Amino acid sequence: MLGFSGEMSHPLSFVQVKCDGKTDFWAPRKTGDYAEDCEIGRKCAEELLEYLEEARDHMIFKSICLAITDAGAVTGTEIGFFSRIGITLIGLPTRR
Repeated sequence: MLGFSGEMSHPLSFVQVKCDGKTDFWAPRKTGDYAEDCEIGRKCAEELLEYLEEARDHMIFKSICLAITDAGAVTGTEIGFFSRIGITLIGLPTRR
């Protein structure tokens, strides 16, 4: 499905499929505000967790992790993302 910018869309809002067919598995919106970016990262993680339950596409998590490490920057977005994933993995309740 083509998005407004001419790029293909993906079920995950933070994954972008470019016109040349290449996929950027980590392209969330970033604000530069640490707290807001942490919340964006948490929401990306929640979106991924829902997607994993529905699509059963476990390999996408690997692709997202590789894209994050390849980018070489750790901001509030990445911290919020991995914090939420970690909380889920160890079974802690989440706060809303």
